[in-house]
Amino acid sequence: LDIPVLVKLKLNSDKTEVLTVQTRNNFSPKSLEAIHLETDEEPIETSRMVKSLGVFFDEYLTFEEHINSVIKCTNIHLRNLRVIASKLDYELKRQLVHCLVFSKLDYCNGLLYDLPACLIKKLQKVQNSSVRFLFW
Repeated sequence: LDIPVLVKLKLNSDKTEVLTVQTRNNFSPKSLEAIHLETDEEPIETSRMVKSLGVFFDEYLTFEEHINSVIKCTNIHLRNLRVIASKLDYELKRQLVHCLVFSKLDYCNGLLYDLPACLIKKLQKVQNSSVRFLFW
């Protein structure tokens, strides 16, 4: 059954990524061999991680790479805000933190439900740092 042909889609081999999701306990290399996709005679290799709508998905759905990416981005924003903090009043600081930091923390946070506490704690540290910035 060739789904792309049925729905009249053409896959771009440069942009198409395949992710197989599995658990660490039930890993089977044979399951990866069973997946065989091609575009214009070129096979599409499976990836260990893909980015979709700004969220990094890995093969075990740990979201560790996504969380690290969010933390890196928000810390850069907070560092830049600290440079100009003395020139900003409280209300402007609050708006900037909400736009630049909390929006990143809130984006797709439903995917982070029931993750290990060690990963959630990393995000909590960024949130705490943002609040400290407001009252600094």
